[in-house]
Amino acid sequence: MNSAKGDHDFVQSCVLDELWSFFLATRAELALFFAAVVAYLLLFGNAAPKGERQRRGAKARQLKVVADDADNDDDSDLWTAETSEGALSAAERKRLEQSFDAAFAAGDHRQALRCWAGLRRSDVPPAISVAKAVKSMLRMKKDGNIVVRELKGHFQRHPSACRAPGALAEAVEPLARRPDPELATAVIEAAEAAAGARPDEQCFEVLLSMHFSAKNLAQVQALLDETAARGVALTTKARLVAVKAALKGGNFAEACRHFAELKTLFVSSDPTPSVAPQQIVSQLVDLACGERRLGDLLALFEEAACGDNGRVPIGEEVAKAMLVECLRRKDWALSQRTERLIRAGTSPSDATFALLARCAGLADGATAAAQLEALVDEVTKRGTPLSPDFTLAALAPCAQHSGCLSLADWLPGGPPLQ
Repeated sequence: MNSAKGDHDFVQSCVLDELWSFFLATRAELALFFAAVVAYLLLFGNAAPKGERQRRGAKARQLKVVADDADNDDDSDLWTAETSEGALSAAERKRLEQSFDAAFAAGDHRQALRCWAGLRRSDVPPAISVAKAVKSMLRMKKDGNIVVRELKGHFQRHPSACRAPGALAEAVEPLARRPDPELATAVIEAAEAAAGARPDEQCFEVLLSMHFSAKNLAQVQALLDETAARGVALTTKARLVAVKAALKGGNFAEACRHFAELKTLFVSSDPTPSVAPQQIVSQLVDLACGERRLGDLLALFEEAACGDNGRVPIGEEVAKAMLVECLRRKDWALSQRTERLIRAGTSPSDATFALLARCAGLADGATAAAQLEALVDEVTKRGTPLSPDFTLAALAPCAQHSGCLSLADWLPGGPPLQ
Protein backbone atom coordinates (compact mmCIF):
# COMPACT_ATOMS: atom_id res chain seq x y z
CA MET A 1 0.00 0.00 0.00
CA ASN A 2 2.73 2.36 0.98
CA SER A 3 4.63 1.37 -2.15
CA ALA A 4 1.72 2.32 -4.45
CA LYS A 5 1.33 5.65 -2.73
CA GLY A 6 4.99 6.36 -3.15
CA ASP A 7 4.83 5.60 -6.86
CA HIS A 8 1.89 7.98 -7.29
CA ASP A 9 3.73 10.79 -5.52
CA PHE A 10 6.77 10.17 -7.64
CA VAL A 11 4.79 10.39 -10.93
CA GLN A 12 3.02 13.55 -9.80
CA SER A 13 6.32 15.11 -8.86
CA CYS A 14 7.79 14.29 -12.27
CA VAL A 15 4.82 15.87 -14.12
CA LEU A 16 5.04 19.03 -12.07
CA ASP A 17 8.76 19.20 -12.68
CA GLU A 18 8.21 18.87 -16.45
CA LEU A 19 5.51 21.55 -16.45
CA TRP A 20 7.71 23.91 -14.46
CA SER A 21 10.61 23.26 -16.79
CA PHE A 22 8.37 23.97 -19.82
CA PHE A 23 7.12 27.20 -18.26
CA LEU A 24 10.65 28.36 -17.52
CA ALA A 25 11.77 27.52 -21.06
CA THR A 26 8.84 29.36 -22.74
CA ARG A 27 8.22 32.17 -20.27
CA ALA A 28 9.25 34.85 -22.80
CA GLU A 29 6.92 33.52 -25.53
CA LEU A 30 4.02 33.18 -23.10
CA ALA A 31 4.55 36.74 -21.85
CA LEU A 32 4.47 38.09 -25.42
CA PHE A 33 1.29 36.13 -26.17
CA PHE A 34 -0.61 37.45 -23.16
CA ALA A 35 0.65 41.00 -23.87
CA ALA A 36 -0.67 40.74 -27.43
CA VAL A 37 -4.08 39.56 -26.19
CA VAL A 38 -4.32 42.46 -23.75
CA ALA A 39 -3.28 44.98 -26.42
CA TYR A 40 -5.89 43.63 -28.88
CA LEU A 41 -8.66 43.90 -26.29
CA LEU A 42 -7.64 47.44 -25.43
CA LEU A 43 -7.50 48.56 -29.05
CA PHE A 44 -10.32 46.65 -30.69
CA GLY A 45 -12.39 45.25 -27.88
CA ASN A 46 -16.06 46.26 -27.43
CA ALA A 47 -17.90 45.96 -24.18
CA ALA A 48 -21.31 45.78 -25.90
CA PRO A 49 -22.55 42.25 -26.64
CA LYS A 50 -22.85 41.07 -30.21
CA GLY A 51 -26.64 41.15 -30.14
CA GLU A 52 -26.65 44.74 -28.89
CA ARG A 53 -24.30 45.80 -31.71
CA GLN A 54 -26.62 44.21 -34.26
CA ARG A 55 -29.65 46.02 -32.80
CA ARG A 56 -27.78 49.33 -32.91
CA GLY A 57 -26.78 48.78 -36.56
CA ALA A 58 -30.35 47.92 -37.61
CA LYS A 59 -31.67 51.03 -35.84
CA ALA A 60 -29.10 53.24 -37.59
CA ARG A 61 -30.04 51.80 -40.98
CA GLN A 62 -33.70 52.37 -40.25
CA LEU A 63 -33.05 56.02 -39.34
CA LYS A 64 -31.07 56.48 -42.58
CA VAL A 65 -33.94 55.10 -44.67
CA VAL A 66 -36.39 57.42 -42.92
CA ALA A 67 -34.09 60.39 -43.56
CA ASP A 68 -33.75 59.47 -47.25
CA ASP A 69 -37.52 59.19 -47.60
CA ALA A 70 -37.90 62.59 -45.97
CA ASP A 71 -35.43 64.07 -48.47
CA ASN A 72 -37.27 62.56 -51.41
CA ASP A 73 -40.65 63.83 -50.20
CA ASP A 74 -39.34 67.25 -49.18
CA ASP A 75 -40.18 68.94 -52.46
CA SER A 76 -43.66 67.42 -52.76
CA ASP A 77 -44.53 68.51 -49.19
CA LEU A 78 -43.25 71.98 -49.89
CA TRP A 79 -45.27 72.07 -53.12
CA THR A 80 -48.48 71.26 -51.18
CA ALA A 81 -47.77 73.96 -48.64
CA GLU A 82 -46.81 76.60 -51.18
CA THR A 83 -49.74 76.05 -53.54
CA SER A 84 -52.15 76.58 -50.69
CA GLU A 85 -50.92 80.17 -50.24
CA GLY A 86 -52.01 81.49 -53.64
CA ALA A 87 -50.14 82.88 -56.61
CA LEU A 88 -46.82 84.71 -56.32
CA SER A 89 -46.57 88.42 -56.72
CA ALA A 90 -44.02 89.88 -59.12
CA ALA A 91 -41.75 90.88 -56.25
CA GLU A 92 -41.90 87.42 -54.66
CA ARG A 93 -41.20 85.77 -58.00
CA LYS A 94 -38.16 87.95 -58.62
CA ARG A 95 -36.85 87.25 -55.12
CA LEU A 96 -37.19 83.49 -55.61
CA GLU A 97 -35.54 83.68 -59.04
CA GLN A 98 -32.57 85.55 -57.57
CA SER A 99 -32.38 83.13 -54.64
CA PHE A 100 -32.47 80.17 -57.02
CA ASP A 101 -29.56 81.51 -59.12
CA ALA A 102 -27.54 82.39 -56.02
CA ALA A 103 -28.12 78.98 -54.42
CA PHE A 104 -27.20 77.12 -57.59
CA ALA A 105 -24.04 79.22 -58.04
CA ALA A 106 -23.06 78.47 -54.43
CA GLY A 107 -23.67 74.75 -54.88
CA ASP A 108 -26.57 74.73 -52.40
CA HIS A 109 -28.80 72.46 -54.46
CA ARG A 110 -31.24 71.79 -51.62
CA GLN A 111 -32.01 75.49 -51.33
CA ALA A 112 -32.19 75.77 -55.12
CA LEU A 113 -34.89 73.08 -55.16
CA ARG A 114 -36.81 74.90 -52.43
CA CYS A 115 -36.84 78.00 -54.60
CA TRP A 116 -37.89 75.87 -57.59
CA ALA A 117 -40.80 74.50 -55.54
CA GLY A 118 -41.83 78.01 -54.51
CA LEU A 119 -41.77 79.21 -58.11
CA ARG A 120 -44.47 76.70 -58.98
CA ARG A 121 -46.96 79.26 -57.66
CA SER A 122 -45.97 81.68 -60.41
CA ASP A 123 -48.61 82.39 -63.05
CA VAL A 124 -45.92 83.33 -65.61
CA PRO A 125 -42.90 81.22 -66.62
CA PRO A 126 -40.10 81.89 -64.12
CA ALA A 127 -36.95 83.45 -65.50
CA ILE A 128 -34.68 80.62 -64.41
CA SER A 129 -32.84 77.86 -66.23
CA VAL A 130 -34.78 74.60 -66.22
CA ALA A 131 -31.46 72.84 -66.87
CA LYS A 132 -30.13 74.15 -63.56
CA ALA A 133 -33.19 72.79 -61.74
CA VAL A 134 -32.66 69.37 -63.35
CA LYS A 135 -28.97 69.46 -62.41
CA SER A 136 -29.91 70.23 -58.81
CA MET A 137 -32.31 67.29 -58.76
CA LEU A 138 -29.59 65.02 -60.08
CA ARG A 139 -27.05 66.35 -57.57
CA MET A 140 -29.52 65.65 -54.77
CA LYS A 141 -29.90 62.12 -56.21
CA LYS A 142 -33.61 62.46 -56.80
CA ASP A 143 -35.29 59.44 -58.31
CA GLY A 144 -35.99 59.52 -62.04
CA ASN A 145 -39.75 59.42 -61.41
CA ILE A 146 -39.46 62.55 -59.29
CA VAL A 147 -37.54 64.35 -62.03
CA VAL A 148 -40.16 63.43 -64.63
CA ARG A 149 -42.99 64.46 -62.29
CA GLU A 150 -41.37 67.82 -61.54
CA LEU A 151 -40.79 68.65 -65.19
CA LYS A 152 -44.24 67.45 -66.23
CA GLY A 153 -45.82 69.74 -63.65
CA HIS A 154 -43.73 72.64 -64.95
CA PHE A 155 -44.77 71.87 -68.54
CA GLN A 156 -48.44 71.72 -67.56
CA ARG A 157 -48.16 75.02 -65.70
CA HIS A 158 -46.41 76.82 -68.57
CA PRO A 159 -47.16 74.99 -71.85
CA SER A 160 -46.22 77.95 -74.07
CA ALA A 161 -42.77 78.14 -72.51
CA CYS A 162 -42.33 74.40 -73.01
CA ARG A 163 -43.11 74.74 -76.72
CA ALA A 164 -40.60 77.58 -77.16
CA PRO A 165 -37.57 76.79 -79.38
CA GLY A 166 -34.84 75.12 -77.38
CA ALA A 167 -36.90 74.76 -74.18
CA LEU A 168 -37.19 70.99 -74.38
CA ALA A 169 -33.53 70.66 -75.32
CA GLU A 170 -32.61 72.69 -72.22
CA ALA A 171 -34.53 70.29 -69.98
CA VAL A 172 -33.08 67.17 -71.61
CA GLU A 173 -29.46 68.33 -71.90
CA PRO A 174 -28.39 67.53 -68.27
CA LEU A 175 -29.85 64.03 -68.64
CA ALA A 176 -28.04 63.52 -71.94
CA ARG A 177 -24.72 64.34 -70.36
CA ARG A 178 -24.96 61.48 -67.87
CA PRO A 179 -26.02 59.83 -70.33
CA ASP A 180 -29.46 58.51 -69.34
CA PRO A 181 -31.43 57.71 -72.52
CA GLU A 182 -34.40 56.17 -70.68
CA LEU A 183 -34.92 59.20 -68.44
CA ALA A 184 -34.45 61.63 -71.34
CA THR A 185 -37.07 59.75 -73.36
CA ALA A 186 -39.46 59.82 -70.39
CA VAL A 187 -39.07 63.60 -70.08
CA ILE A 188 -39.78 64.09 -73.79
CA GLU A 189 -42.89 61.92 -73.56
CA ALA A 190 -44.03 63.88 -70.49
CA ALA A 191 -43.56 67.18 -72.34
CA GLU A 192 -45.61 65.94 -75.28
CA ALA A 193 -48.38 64.68 -73.00
CA ALA A 194 -48.46 67.79 -70.80
CA ALA A 195 -47.95 70.60 -73.33
CA GLY A 196 -47.99 69.05 -76.79
CA ALA A 197 -44.29 69.85 -77.20
CA ARG A 198 -42.29 67.80 -79.68
CA PRO A 199 -38.50 67.67 -80.16
CA ASP A 200 -37.13 70.44 -82.38
CA GLU A 201 -33.76 70.62 -84.13
CA GLN A 202 -31.94 71.59 -80.92
CA CYS A 203 -33.50 68.72 -78.99
CA PHE A 204 -32.57 66.27 -81.75
CA GLU A 205 -29.02 67.61 -81.57
CA VAL A 206 -28.86 66.77 -77.85
CA LEU A 207 -30.41 63.33 -78.38
CA LEU A 208 -28.09 62.46 -81.27
CA SER A 209 -25.03 63.45 -79.25
CA MET A 210 -26.27 61.41 -76.30
CA HIS A 211 -26.82 58.21 -78.28
CA PHE A 212 -23.55 58.61 -80.19
CA SER A 213 -21.66 58.99 -76.90
CA ALA A 214 -23.36 55.81 -75.71
CA LYS A 215 -22.24 54.11 -78.99
CA ASN A 216 -25.87 53.35 -79.87
CA LEU A 217 -25.56 53.76 -83.65
CA ALA A 218 -28.91 52.10 -84.31
CA GLN A 219 -30.71 54.71 -82.24
CA VAL A 220 -28.75 57.48 -83.96
CA GLN A 221 -29.98 56.22 -87.33
CA ALA A 222 -33.53 55.94 -85.98
CA LEU A 223 -33.43 59.58 -84.87
CA LEU A 224 -32.08 60.65 -88.27
CA ASP A 225 -34.92 58.79 -89.96
CA GLU A 226 -37.41 60.52 -87.66
CA THR A 227 -36.02 63.97 -88.46
CA ALA A 228 -36.24 63.21 -92.17
CA ALA A 229 -39.83 61.98 -91.84
CA ARG A 230 -40.89 65.04 -89.88
CA GLY A 231 -38.94 67.47 -92.02
CA VAL A 232 -36.81 68.75 -89.13
CA ALA A 233 -33.60 70.42 -90.30
CA LEU A 234 -30.45 69.22 -88.56
CA THR A 235 -28.10 71.67 -86.91
CA THR A 236 -24.42 71.78 -87.80
CA LYS A 237 -23.48 69.83 -84.68
CA ALA A 238 -26.15 67.23 -85.41
CA ARG A 239 -24.80 66.83 -88.97
CA LEU A 240 -21.32 66.32 -87.58
CA VAL A 241 -22.65 63.60 -85.29
CA ALA A 242 -24.41 62.01 -88.28
CA VAL A 243 -21.16 62.01 -90.29
CA LYS A 244 -19.22 60.49 -87.39
CA ALA A 245 -21.87 57.83 -86.83
CA ALA A 246 -21.87 56.90 -90.52
CA LEU A 247 -18.07 56.69 -90.52
CA LYS A 248 -18.06 54.57 -87.38
CA GLY A 249 -20.63 52.27 -88.94
CA GLY A 250 -18.73 52.07 -92.25
CA ASN A 251 -21.61 53.60 -94.24
CA PHE A 252 -19.75 55.52 -96.95
CA ALA A 253 -22.83 56.71 -98.85
CA GLU A 254 -24.51 58.07 -95.73
CA ALA A 255 -21.30 59.79 -94.62
CA CYS A 256 -20.95 61.49 -98.01
CA ARG A 257 -24.57 62.60 -97.94
CA HIS A 258 -24.19 64.36 -94.61
CA PHE A 259 -20.78 65.70 -95.61
CA ALA A 260 -22.34 67.38 -98.63
CA GLU A 261 -24.77 69.20 -96.32
CA LEU A 262 -21.82 70.58 -94.34
CA LYS A 263 -20.02 72.16 -97.28
CA THR A 264 -19.80 75.56 -95.62
CA LEU A 265 -18.12 74.00 -92.57
CA PHE A 266 -15.53 71.92 -94.38
CA VAL A 267 -14.78 74.33 -97.23
CA SER A 268 -12.98 77.48 -96.21
CA SER A 269 -10.41 79.94 -97.47
CA ASP A 270 -8.85 80.05 -94.00
CA PRO A 271 -5.21 78.86 -94.25
CA THR A 272 -5.48 77.22 -90.81
CA PRO A 273 -8.71 75.18 -90.78
CA SER A 274 -9.99 73.68 -87.56
CA VAL A 275 -8.86 70.25 -86.47
CA ALA A 276 -12.33 68.63 -86.44
CA PRO A 277 -12.98 68.93 -90.22
CA GLN A 278 -9.48 67.60 -90.95
CA GLN A 279 -10.12 64.54 -88.80
CA ILE A 280 -13.44 63.82 -90.48
CA VAL A 281 -11.91 64.31 -93.95
CA SER A 282 -9.15 61.88 -92.97
CA GLN A 283 -11.69 59.26 -91.87
CA LEU A 284 -13.67 59.79 -95.07
CA VAL A 285 -10.56 59.21 -97.16
CA ASP A 286 -9.67 56.05 -95.24
CA LEU A 287 -13.18 54.69 -95.74
CA ALA A 288 -13.18 55.63 -99.44
CA CYS A 289 -9.81 53.93 -100.01
CA GLY A 290 -10.98 50.83 -98.18
CA GLU A 291 -14.07 50.58 -100.39
CA ARG A 292 -12.16 51.68 -103.53
CA ARG A 293 -14.38 54.70 -104.00
CA LEU A 294 -11.76 57.43 -103.93
CA GLY A 295 -13.03 58.77 -107.26
CA ASP A 296 -16.51 59.34 -105.80
CA LEU A 297 -15.03 61.14 -102.81
CA LEU A 298 -12.84 63.34 -105.02
CA ALA A 299 -15.94 64.32 -106.99
CA LEU A 300 -17.61 65.34 -103.74
CA PHE A 301 -14.55 67.36 -102.69
CA GLU A 302 -14.34 69.05 -106.09
CA GLU A 303 -18.01 69.97 -106.03
CA ALA A 304 -17.75 71.31 -102.49
CA ALA A 305 -14.79 73.61 -103.25
CA CYS A 306 -16.06 74.75 -106.66
CA GLY A 307 -16.90 78.42 -107.12
CA ASP A 308 -16.21 79.64 -103.56
CA ASN A 309 -12.44 80.09 -103.71
CA GLY A 310 -12.48 77.64 -100.86
CA ARG A 311 -10.74 74.37 -100.21
CA VAL A 312 -11.26 71.13 -98.45
CA PRO A 313 -8.69 70.77 -95.64
CA ILE A 314 -6.24 68.16 -96.92
CA GLY A 315 -3.44 67.40 -94.50
CA GLU A 316 -0.16 65.73 -95.40
CA GLU A 317 -1.20 62.29 -94.14
CA VAL A 318 -4.48 62.48 -96.04
CA ALA A 319 -2.65 63.52 -99.22
CA LYS A 320 -0.21 60.63 -98.88
CA ALA A 321 -3.06 58.15 -98.32
CA MET A 322 -4.84 59.30 -101.49
CA LEU A 323 -1.68 59.16 -103.61
CA VAL A 324 -0.84 55.70 -102.30
CA GLU A 325 -4.33 54.59 -103.33
CA CYS A 326 -3.74 56.01 -106.82
CA LEU A 327 -0.49 54.04 -107.07
CA ARG A 328 -2.19 50.88 -105.85
CA ARG A 329 -4.87 51.22 -108.49
CA LYS A 330 -2.34 52.42 -111.12
CA ASP A 331 -4.74 55.18 -112.12
CA TRP A 332 -2.93 58.15 -113.71
CA ALA A 333 -6.11 60.24 -114.19
CA LEU A 334 -7.11 59.75 -110.55
CA SER A 335 -3.64 60.84 -109.42
CA GLN A 336 -3.98 64.06 -111.46
CA ARG A 337 -7.29 64.88 -109.80
CA THR A 338 -5.77 64.13 -106.43
CA GLU A 339 -2.79 66.38 -107.14
CA ARG A 340 -5.03 69.30 -108.11
CA LEU A 341 -7.02 68.90 -104.90
CA ILE A 342 -3.85 68.75 -102.79
CA ARG A 343 -2.30 71.83 -104.42
CA ALA A 344 -5.54 73.78 -103.95
CA GLY A 345 -5.34 73.20 -100.23
CA THR A 346 -1.68 73.26 -99.27
CA SER A 347 1.88 73.22 -100.55
CA PRO A 348 3.14 69.64 -101.05
CA SER A 349 5.77 68.37 -98.65
CA ASP A 350 8.90 66.42 -99.63
CA ALA A 351 7.13 63.12 -98.98
CA THR A 352 4.19 64.25 -101.11
CA PHE A 353 6.55 65.30 -103.94
CA ALA A 354 8.12 61.84 -103.83
CA LEU A 355 4.70 60.21 -104.23
CA LEU A 356 3.83 62.62 -107.05
CA ALA A 357 7.02 61.58 -108.83
CA ARG A 358 6.05 57.93 -108.49
CA CYS A 359 2.57 58.72 -109.81
CA ALA A 360 4.16 60.41 -112.84
CA GLY A 361 5.46 57.01 -113.86
CA LEU A 362 1.85 55.88 -114.36
CA ALA A 363 1.57 58.05 -117.50
CA ASP A 364 2.99 57.26 -120.93
CA GLY A 365 6.57 58.18 -121.91
CA ALA A 366 6.13 61.78 -123.11
CA THR A 367 3.61 62.72 -120.45
CA ALA A 368 5.71 61.14 -117.72
CA ALA A 369 8.79 63.04 -118.90
CA ALA A 370 6.96 66.36 -118.91
CA GLN A 371 5.43 65.71 -115.49
CA LEU A 372 8.77 64.72 -113.96
CA GLU A 373 10.53 67.72 -115.47
CA ALA A 374 7.93 70.04 -113.97
CA LEU A 375 8.26 68.37 -110.55
CA VAL A 376 12.08 68.54 -110.62
CA ASP A 377 11.96 72.23 -111.59
CA GLU A 378 9.50 72.98 -108.80
CA VAL A 379 11.51 71.16 -106.17
CA THR A 380 14.77 72.73 -107.36
CA LYS A 381 13.33 76.27 -107.22
CA ARG A 382 12.43 75.76 -103.56
CA GLY A 383 16.14 76.16 -102.79
CA THR A 384 16.36 73.05 -100.66
CA PRO A 385 18.45 69.97 -101.47
CA LEU A 386 16.62 67.12 -103.14
CA SER A 387 15.64 64.51 -100.59
CA PRO A 388 16.76 60.90 -101.13
CA ASP A 389 13.10 59.78 -101.28
CA PHE A 390 12.31 62.22 -104.08
CA THR A 391 15.48 61.34 -105.98
CA LEU A 392 14.76 57.60 -105.90
CA ALA A 393 11.12 58.21 -106.81
CA ALA A 394 12.10 60.36 -109.80
CA LEU A 395 14.74 57.91 -111.02
CA ALA A 396 12.27 55.00 -111.11
CA PRO A 397 10.23 56.35 -114.09
CA CYS A 398 13.50 57.13 -115.90
CA ALA A 399 14.24 53.41 -115.98
CA GLN A 400 10.74 52.66 -117.31
CA HIS A 401 10.32 55.31 -120.04
CA SER A 402 12.99 56.15 -122.60
CA GLY A 403 11.73 59.73 -122.83
CA CYS A 404 12.67 60.31 -119.18
CA LEU A 405 16.35 59.31 -119.49
CA SER A 406 17.58 62.87 -119.91
CA LEU A 407 16.02 63.86 -116.60
CA ALA A 408 18.45 61.61 -114.77
CA ASP A 409 21.23 64.13 -115.47
CA TRP A 410 19.38 66.63 -113.30
CA LEU A 411 19.34 64.35 -110.30
CA PRO A 412 22.09 63.61 -107.77
CA GLY A 413 22.03 59.96 -108.79
CA GLY A 414 23.76 60.74 -112.12
CA PRO A 415 22.89 59.40 -115.57
CA PRO A 416 20.96 56.13 -115.76
CA LEU A 417 22.60 52.85 -116.56
CA GLN A 418 22.75 52.05 -120.34
